[in-house]
Amino acid sequence: SGSLYKGGLALINPMRQTIHAVAPAAKLVRLDAPPVVGGVLLGMEQVSLETAVVRPKLVASANKLMTKQLDLA
Repeated sequence: SGSLYKGGLALINPMRQTIHAVAPAAKLVRLDAPPVVGGVLLGMEQVSLETAVVRPKLVASANKLMTKQLDLA
């Protein structure tokens, strides 16, 4: 839901070109977690907390919660 990747190359290629025009080394990757996880990790980085150790558990718990919510719908 909401993934640009679902739109196919017609959406991905122009986005990739625009991003690479200003950030040539940027790497586009498919998220393996809900976008909120990125917000949490960015917040942790802003207050100088280490994210590498908690990221796998955060991703797993967020995905589990999202799956549970979808099952309830």
